[in-house]
Amino acid sequence: MSASSSAAATPSPIEDTSIIFYDIKCNEAGTTWSHNTWKTRIVLNYKRIPYRTEWLSLPEIEPTLRGLGFRPLQVKFPPLPYTLPAIIDPSRQSPTNPRGALIMDSFAIAEYLDDVYPDRPVFPPGTKGLQAMFLRYFEQNIGRAAIPLALSGVPDILDDAGAEYYRRTRAAWLGMPIDTFRPQGEALEAAWRKLQHQMDVLSIILDKNGANPAAEPFVMGDQPSFADFVLCGYFDLLMKVDGGVGWERIRKWNKGRWARIWERCKEYMY
Repeated sequence: MSASSSAAATPSPIEDTSIIFYDIKCNEAGTTWSHNTWKTRIVLNYKRIPYRTEWLSLPEIEPTLRGLGFRPLQVKFPPLPYTLPAIIDPSRQSPTNPRGALIMDSFAIAEYLDDVYPDRPVFPPGTKGLQAMFLRYFEQNIGRAAIPLALSGVPDILDDAGAEYYRRTRAAWLGMPIDTFRPQGEALEAAWRKLQHQMDVLSIILDKNGANPAAEPFVMGDQPSFADFVLCGYFDLLMKVDGGVGWERIRKWNKGRWARIWERCKEYMY
């Protein structure tokens, strides 16, 4: 569905109206690894929207997006006013937006795509606010618990320029080299227990749906939504940073609930 090409700060006049999706380059060409960009890629695939991929190394993101005219995000930490995922929708070109619609941030992109391309919504009616709350809950609890398990492994899957940038910027944020950030021994097992506890809590919450988790495994019950794609993005990242060792733990938790979500969403990923 997508094609890979090199990014250009000043593209030629656009004839193809397919969405341009900006993803983060790694050391394996044409491979998505970021849990954040996965959200958008899965949404595009699920909604069957034509797109092509532009791959950017981490240090290329800010100058490229700024040059394209994206508005910076108002964020304090991490200090990343320009980040991926980002899309350009050339079909929305106008005198004031000659490139088309420029959207950054996975949730904002999903909102835009549901508004402009309403078929197969990722925010079923009445769920957008709930899913926004889910995303915030997930990032503040499960995402934070996963950081010690994933962060130090990311440079190993990046291209050379991206790996150097990642090590340098994250060391500055953490106040330590990221190679020393991953826990070892019993501390590593404690980190896994902390993540499992957070997933247990989420599983208890999802039990309130009252659905049969085998027949209706999704966060919203019987159909996939943005919330499921948030989960699958994290699952894929954890698979890549440790060769799938961590995923073998996660897939068995909560009576296989996370494995069922993964299996049902894989068709929109690979």
